[in-house]
Amino acid sequence: MPHNMTTETRLRALLKANRAVVEQLDLPTVLRRIVEAAVD
Repeated sequence: MPHNMTTETRLRALLKANRAVVEQLDLPTVLRRIVEAAVD
């Protein structure tokens, strides 16, 4: 994540990653979504 991201943007990315874990417990999918959220 770029250093200039707002707190709200970082929180949204974290919530998106959390939602991926809660909604889909298939490990490869969860890991891919976490990585995607991290690079957004």
